Amino acid sequence: MNRRIKEAREKVMEYESHRIIVWENEIGPMLNSASTDSQCKGWKVYCYETLDSTMAKASEKVGEISSDQNLLILARGQTQGRGRHGRRWLSAVEGFYGTFCFATKKPPEDIISFPLVAGVAVAELLEDLGCGIKLKWPNDVLTQDKEKLSGILVELNSLSGINYILCGIGINLKGVPKGVNASDLFSLTGRTYTPPHIAIRLGSALGKMAEEFFRSGFTPFKDRWLQRATVGSPTTVHVGNNIIPGTFCGITDEGHLLLDTEDGLITITSGEVFHR
Repeated sequence: MNRRIKEAREKVMEYESHRIIVWENEIGPMLNSASTDSQCKGWKVYCYETLDSTMAKASEKVGEISSDQNLLILARGQTQGRGRHGRRWLSAVEGFYGTFCFATKKPPEDIISFPLVAGVAVAELLEDLGCGIKLKWPNDVLTQDKEKLSGILVELNSLSGINYILCGIGINLKGVPKGVNASDLFSLTGRTYTPPHIAIRLGSALGKMAEEFFRSGFTPFKDRWLQRATVGSPTTVHVGNNIIPGTFCGITDEGHLLLDTEDGLITITSGEVFHR
C-alpha cells in the first residue's frame, strides 16, 4: 500500500512539474514577443505549483534580472499570500496569483502612486473580459456591486542603486473565499480563464504602463483611475487610531486621497477606506 501511495504521489508531482513547464513555455515567449512589438523591456518568467507567497519569491529573484528586464513570478496556489498592513490574502478556489517586478532608477517618492496605475491595468483587463469595475483607493478592484474581485499589493526593494517595484496581484478566477464579500471572474462572465491567459494579457499591458509611468509620472493615469472611482460617496478613513468621516472628492496628482471633512479638504497619504 505504501508503495502504491508513493507511486501515486510521484505521478502527481510529475504532472504538476510538467504543467508548470508548459506555463513557462507559454507565458515567456508571448510576453517577450509583445514586448518586442511595443519596444518595451523583455521578461523573465518563473512559474510554480505552490508558493508561500509570490511576493516573497519575487524578493528573492529580483537580483537575478538585469535593469532592462521585467520579472514575473506566478504560482497556481499560495499558502501565505499577503495583503496591505500585513494582512493575509485569502485565496480563491481558483485564482491568479502573480507578482510583476519592474526596475527603475526613479526615487521612492516618485513611484508611490504605482498601486493606482496597477489598478487601472487590472480594471481595463477585467472590463475587456466583460466585467463592470469600480476602483477603491488605493488598491482594491471591485465589481459594480462592490464585491472584491482583485487585490493589489506594491512593495519596493532597493539593490545596487536600482529600485525594484514588486507588484503583487490576486484575481479570483473561479470561486471565492468563505466569509468574504467577493466575486469571481467565472460568475461574472460565465467563462473560464487560466492563470497563463491572465498573465500574458496583464503582463503585456502593465509592462507598457510601467514604462509610461517612469517617463511621465501618474498624470496619464489619473483620469483613467477616477473614471472608475466612487467620487462623491460618503467615506470614512481609518488612519492609525483616528477615524475620519467625510466625502471622497478624488485624488491628487500624486495619487493621494482627497477627503472633504467638517474641518475642510484634507489630503490622506495612507489609510483604510470605507465607502458608506
